[in-house]
Amino acid sequence: MMSRIEPNIKNYERERIILQCIKDNADLHHNALLKIIVPQYMAKTTFEKSRNSLVEKDIIFVKKKEI
Repeated sequence: MMSRIEPNIKNYERERIILQCIKDNADLHHNALLKIIVPQYMAKTTFEKSRNSLVEKDIIFVKKKEI
């Protein structure tokens, strides 16, 4: 018997939504993206987990800006 790990399609879909929103709104900061994504697509904690997953995979990076 061979075991195989199946990818979780929901996780990939959530990450795709975040990436698409970043692509469409490249000039927005984290909180503005949160306001767009959270009420429409997913819960806040789900957004944060998906965002952290993208950061860990080096797909996106976080850059702190000083005002």
